[in-house]
Amino acid sequence: MQLIARPGQSTPNGRGWWLRPRLPGLEKPTPVKAVGLLVFDIAVMLGGIAGFLILDPLWLRALSLAVSTYGALGVGMTGHNASHRTVTGSHKIDRTLTYLTLTVLNGIAATYWWHKHVRTHHAAPNHVGIDDVINLLPFFALNEDEFRDARGWHRWFYSVQHWPFPFGIALNMVNTQQFGIRFLITEFRGRPRRRGGCWLMLPVSHCTSLCLMRCRH
Repeated sequence: MQLIARPGQSTPNGRGWWLRPRLPGLEKPTPVKAVGLLVFDIAVMLGGIAGFLILDPLWLRALSLAVSTYGALGVGMTGHNASHRTVTGSHKIDRTLTYLTLTVLNGIAATYWWHKHVRTHHAAPNHVGIDDVINLLPFFALNEDEFRDARGWHRWFYSVQHWPFPFGIALNMVNTQQFGIRFLITEFRGRPRRRGGCWLMLPVSHCTSLCLMRCRH
């Protein structure tokens, strides 16, 4: 383990630091392996979608949906790593992979992801009031203070929230998609010369294509 200085966190000796594992090859990008896994995950994701649209038995469609979800999780993980420039080590390639995996295939605006996750979340991980990733109100209470401040049926629901939580957190993907679109609209409104405004069409087209496939089926 290695002590690494981190601004904004004080310790008894007056310095800011956190523990970070330093293992040989841990931080070295493995582009061939990463891209190979990405191709596999994309095939699984699209194959599951095809099975869901083509197959008739309900249990096969449910299985196809689970397979597609598994692939989408892998694609999203590659997108997460690419947003941190750790897939290939190339800024341009990792940036392109971020748009491909997050925006095109998962409908998450990459610009919003960089703002929400890379800049905000990693600057203050799970810091209530700063990191929106950890803000689950009003649907779920995160700590005793939020539970204590709740009134009425919210207080009762928070007492049993551990039961619906696994299902509710799955909807976080939809929230991230719609918040991303709203972020891009706000970001590019009144800035016609700002480069990248066209990226707004990618998450919108992603969600639209899913709706069209569902209606066609």
